[in-house]
Amino acid sequence: MKKNEQTGAEEDGRDILAAAPGAAMLASLVDGVIIIDSGGVIRYANAAAARMFGRDPAELFGASVELLMPAATASRHQGYVETYLRTGEGRIVGRGRAVEGIGRDGRPVHIHLAVAAFEYRGARHFIGITHDRTAETLAAQELHENLDRLRRCQHHGGIGSWAWTVGSGDVYWSETIGPMFGFPPGERQVPVRALMARIHPEDRGAVLAATDSCVRSGRPCRAEHRAVQPDGTIRWLMMEGDCERDAAGHARRLLGVVRDITTAKAMERDLIAARDAAERASRAQSEFISSMSHEIRTPLNAILGYAELLQSGGGHADGKAAAYARSILDAGRHLLTLVNDVLDLAAIESGRLALSIEPVALAPAVGKAVELVALMAARKSIAIVDRSADESVAVMADAGRLRQVLVNLLSNAVKYNFDQGRVTITVAVGNGDVRIDVADTGPGIALERQADVFRRFARLGAERSSIEGAGIGLALTRHLVEAMDGAIDFVSAPGQGSRFWITLPAAPTDRRPVPASSPAAEPGYHDGAHRILVVEDNPMNFEILSEVLKALGDFRIDWARHSDEVQAHVAVARPDLVFLDINLPGEDGFAVARRLRGLLGTSCPPLFGLSANAFDDAHQRAAALGFTGYIAKPFRIDQIRAALDHLS
Repeated sequence: MKKNEQTGAEEDGRDILAAAPGAAMLASLVDGVIIIDSGGVIRYANAAAARMFGRDPAELFGASVELLMPAATASRHQGYVETYLRTGEGRIVGRGRAVEGIGRDGRPVHIHLAVAAFEYRGARHFIGITHDRTAETLAAQELHENLDRLRRCQHHGGIGSWAWTVGSGDVYWSETIGPMFGFPPGERQVPVRALMARIHPEDRGAVLAATDSCVRSGRPCRAEHRAVQPDGTIRWLMMEGDCERDAAGHARRLLGVVRDITTAKAMERDLIAARDAAERASRAQSEFISSMSHEIRTPLNAILGYAELLQSGGGHADGKAAAYARSILDAGRHLLTLVNDVLDLAAIESGRLALSIEPVALAPAVGKAVELVALMAARKSIAIVDRSADESVAVMADAGRLRQVLVNLLSNAVKYNFDQGRVTITVAVGNGDVRIDVADTGPGIALERQADVFRRFARLGAERSSIEGAGIGLALTRHLVEAMDGAIDFVSAPGQGSRFWITLPAAPTDRRPVPASSPAAEPGYHDGAHRILVVEDNPMNFEILSEVLKALGDFRIDWARHSDEVQAHVAVARPDLVFLDINLPGEDGFAVARRLRGLLGTSCPPLFGLSANAFDDAHQRAAALGFTGYIAKPFRIDQIRAALDHLS
């Protein structure tokens, strides 16, 4: 349209607007105003209308109104106009409705349109008042989508929302909750009484207490309960809520959610059942191992005890008998080592391995381990070179377990070595750790077998040799080192020997162990004044302990076979020291210890537990009951001698 034509059209449009009903009001509207003639040509459009459609007012004058409509709407629009002109009846005139327009960029424009007809210069014209509803329409669509997503999430998540106005008789909830209590899916409002009737009688009190507390205190409420459906089906639900209050702080409404936790409860029951089964299996394993330990250690106690007496001369054995005794001791101690290793592995697997981590001076620990394997090394003419003499080096470890680890590494280095070979021990300190290396000059480990070095019961080919062992030592050693926050590794090559090393945390300088004082002179027990009570149901165990005591000194030894005899012995003469078997028939040794302390009070003599049960919890129970010491069977003579040091 040329400029002069456009100016004329605008003037004509203003004239038309002036002729429209309520012209003064129309001129002041902030909504859009559009006037078209009977042919659908736009004769006037205000700035607000142009902005709604993203256009300039000038480009609308003289254009077809279909420019502002989607194609589907435009095709119907002219038919509406023609019907109205012909019959006076129309679907769009004299009423308001929501319609969709189209902007310059093709985006939908949601408007509310009201249309009125009027005459101008003898021709029918139409005026439309448009109100932009795009923002609220999009908001309504987003709300609808969010509600739909919420419904879907609640359905799949087994969760629903609820509201209860304080003091009212009804509860409102989302459609998900009804079926949880056995109500029809469409039922969104139920009386509180009907709802409480569906809660399991044993759980109603907890639910009411939780909601009452929420109203009174303002703290959120939470209650786990069962819902009983009409057919008797029980579902587990979790109710959670909070209190909405007015400006004065008065409770107005409780709002919250309900979650269906039936599946979770079933899984919880299954997990508890599986845990209980695992614990029963673990207890059964522990009981079996403990029983087997007792059955194996009890005869070993006699075997090793008599052999040690024979070897020491306590049995007046000749040279050949002493040699036989030494062989019995070697075999018995090897068997005892295997039993102890199996017990340790069982304790580790059941989580019952107890450690006492403290600063441990390394040089004495290595020296003691070397002393324990010296005889084995001497038989193969193997030299042990100890280069760990720095007395200032200390590690954080369990002293007993560290000695066990060192003995395992050294005994392996001796066993899997050539005769007249060498074992070298070195120590290096750095980066807060202490590394202890044990190197041998043996045949080394084949590359294809090195992956199995720390696997339990793996002998790496030695099972076809004369070397004793069960393949437990290195597996156990790794567990013990790692339990002490350390690490273990090795290098080996065929024909070049093996080097195993462990690293342990260095002891802080302010926690270094105090050097041990010189041992006191060994006391003599030859005055016959000391009385010792042995509480032991096994005659052989009593006999071997008696022989050991006789070899160590001149004592008066009393024997109680079971707990009932203890009181009688104490009534006749108070003992100066008691050796107390833990596994007694009837009352066990722990119960007997309590009875002794009750009878003797503060004058109770030193108590030493004796047991073939080597599990650490027995040591702990004995310590908690005030035992002076605990000796695992089979005992050694030096352990009995150390116990006698407590005689006053």
